[in-house]
Amino acid sequence: MSNHLNRLVAMTVTGIDETDGSLGLRFNGCALRSFTKHTCSVPLSSLVGISVQSVSYASEQELSIVFSNGSSLSVSLAPHHYTGPEAFVAEFSDGICVVQ
Repeated sequence: MSNHLNRLVAMTVTGIDETDGSLGLRFNGCALRSFTKHTCSVPLSSLVGISVQSVSYASEQELSIVFSNGSSLSVSLAPHHYTGPEAFVAEFSDGICVVQ
């Protein structure tokens, strides 16, 4: 799974929305929606225009995205934080879909 998520590296955030307790990040090439607890080291709106530097994934722990400006976003993968059947969905523009 982390192999597919590494495709986020070098993609730029083009939009952000938070609705109904979920977080949506749009990148040039992917849409990612999180349905669990998340934390960001900076205000989410400041990520627009910033590219992804690295992605790390630890099953049932966290998805962490580090951006080129040094900021980071962590999405909890702990089952007790789930508000639905999955923690996140990443849909890439070429049809690849990653669900956790």
